[in-house]
Amino acid sequence: MITAIKTLNSAPAPRTSTCVERVLVSLQNAYAIVTFKGGNTYFYSKVSRRAIATLKMSSTASLGFWVNKHCKNSANVITTRIV
Repeated sequence: MITAIKTLNSAPAPRTSTCVERVLVSLQNAYAIVTFKGGNTYFYSKVSRRAIATLKMSSTASLGFWVNKHCKNSANVITTRIV
């Protein structure tokens, strides 16, 4: 996991969210690192690359909706709390 965090990752276009403070994603490695407003940070692996590409291309997509649909509620995603 640490190796994956050190590889290319990027933040999608800035936008406001009531629940998500920050999202870093890697299209190459299919992961997302999400920091919520409460301060908890989670590492989500096996995130859909199509979903990551869509998030990166859209400046208006809701971060909270994206995280809920493609990270928290996806059957294939593996979740690890890191902070």
